[in-house]
Amino acid sequence: MTRLAHEVINISSSSDDSLTESERRVVDTLAGQAALKAYDKAAKVTAKRERYRTDRDNFRAKFKISESQLQETDAEVEKLKKELAEAKTATATAEAEMEKMKMEEKKKLQEADAKGYEARIKRAALEYTQTAH
Repeated sequence: MTRLAHEVINISSSSDDSLTESERRVVDTLAGQAALKAYDKAAKVTAKRERYRTDRDNFRAKFKISESQLQETDAEVEKLKKELAEAKTATATAEAEMEKMKMEEKKKLQEADAKGYEARIKRAALEYTQTAH
């Protein structure tokens, strides 16, 4: 307790009959001051407690928001991984199809070259037979 509170207790514990009017006013003033100090201290403690409660609630809210954002981000990462896997599969399929088309084109060119070669042989043979007869 404060010195002021001790004085109020000491004065008020003495007999009320022996106090003069001015002493009673002093006692009342001191008691009022002690009550105001106690009220101020209680108000500060209450305000501090409320501030801690608000801070705790804000922290919990931010934590919940962070948790939900983390879950959303994890879900987005999984979705993107699936899309990447699908894109890789599509790319591999397209590359295989392109290789197949290249091979078919190469085969067609070889066949065309072979037909041209055969046609030249037939023409040369025909020319030879015509000149020989």
